[in-house]
Amino acid sequence: ISVVATFPPCIMLFNYITFFSNVGVGRFTQERLKRKSLTIIMKKSDFYVVAVIYAIGFWFLAMTLDLPEEAQTYPLVLICSLLTLNSLYFIQVCLKYRKKRTVRDDLPEIFHGFQVKQFVTVIIGAVIYLALMPVLGFYIDTALYLIGAMLLLNVKRLYIGIALVVMFAMVYGVFTLFLKVPLPVGMIFG
Repeated sequence: ISVVATFPPCIMLFNYITFFSNVGVGRFTQERLKRKSLTIIMKKSDFYVVAVIYAIGFWFLAMTLDLPEEAQTYPLVLICSLLTLNSLYFIQVCLKYRKKRTVRDDLPEIFHGFQVKQFVTVIIGAVIYLALMPVLGFYIDTALYLIGAMLLLNVKRLYIGIALVVMFAMVYGVFTLFLKVPLPVGMIFG
């Protein structure tokens, strides 16, 4: 039960820390200002982003509705937030298209420098993460996965430490203290 509910926040925090540690807030802002004229034109990747987020959101929604009613609150809030933000993004995409009536093919630009080996390693790590959850428990398994994935992505050790502290504090506060939902402890500590 808690694996379904905790996986999306872990992914969001991981993506947030990884993005800002690799790109940097200042550089990101400067690049956006330079490409301000390009942001008006709708991009081909916008279609794919919206479709993938809807698919993930509805998949998690279906899994959440199978949970006992008392365990559905937190996942439903996350999923509804995700789907609402995705819908707002879709509206923004449609408004871009309506304004210029053109779609820019940005897929070659997006996948320039794409590292297949790195991507596959992170995906395999996520599968192993889910498989080891019953054995190692949530906290140990999550710490190992986040440390390994962020080291693979060349994230600075400081950001790795910050991500672990923030994520574990958030999960402990929400699940243990507020919702009183037990997290998997694993066979080692169970």
